[in-house]
Amino acid sequence: MWKLPAIAYGDGNYPMWGPVTSTINWCEEDYIVTTYCAELINSLTNLMFVYVSGKGIWNCIKHSHDSVFLITWISFLIVGLGSFLFHSTLWYSMQLVDELSMINTTLIMWFATFGHKQSKRFNWILALFLISVLIIVASVYHYLGDPVFHQNVYAILTIIVIGRSWYQVHTRVKETLPEHYRNMRDMVLLGLASVGAAFILWNLDTVFCGHLRDVRRKIGMPWGFALEGHAHWHLLTGLGGYFYITYGLYLRYVLDQRTDEYVFIWPSRFTSLPCVRRRSGFVEGIGSANGVNGANGASKKNL
Repeated sequence: MWKLPAIAYGDGNYPMWGPVTSTINWCEEDYIVTTYCAELINSLTNLMFVYVSGKGIWNCIKHSHDSVFLITWISFLIVGLGSFLFHSTLWYSMQLVDELSMINTTLIMWFATFGHKQSKRFNWILALFLISVLIIVASVYHYLGDPVFHQNVYAILTIIVIGRSWYQVHTRVKETLPEHYRNMRDMVLLGLASVGAAFILWNLDTVFCGHLRDVRRKIGMPWGFALEGHAHWHLLTGLGGYFYITYGLYLRYVLDQRTDEYVFIWPSRFTSLPCVRRRSGFVEGIGSANGVNGANGASKKNL
């Protein structure tokens, strides 16, 4: 029977980074490809985080977005870099960098969402509260050493902040600004679909690990790489995170009535990534060259 040309899986290589110290390991066989990386495919797929974070950071700098979103993108970049180092070494220290930066990124979005248009006093209290949450979660997680605790906390924090922002969309955007609502709805749906698919693949990878390893060894490399479920988790959650942070940025400008200043761009729902850019030729107080509303200097052209 004809088979695709493939490289056979071996028995593993010398562990360059020493013994595994992390509290969790994945279905990808350790050091199976190279001695220099414990889980090569799980490591390399974190480049999705690096790519989308780099795109977000550049967009924030180029188009002068609010600094809280630049900080969010930097934190999201640290998630990707931390996860790369974690899967490369399987060190507990790198596991903490990976997982706690996920919590940190979510808490920054809490600040962006719950602190928006609040007083300086409120934002100081909120910031201190969120820092306390991060310290408490890190301390309890380090004491328990249970990844399920981290996963549950991360899920709860994420659900609350997305729920809050979506409440704002429904009460302040849906009826009055239907075009913006449709854009936000599509971003949220695609983001949730990405994360949902990632969650399913991750769990299938865990439940059927033994069978998947057998199949990988039968079909060889590189074809077996496609069956690394946790690698797909990285690709899809990186994409979902991009949708969510971009959605948060877009929502802020709509709520602030700054759609004369910033334009939302998404050429294709399935073949491109959305972004928010400053309008070409916009001058604060004057508006865009596309047309000006004399009352407030806003462009006649909507986002």
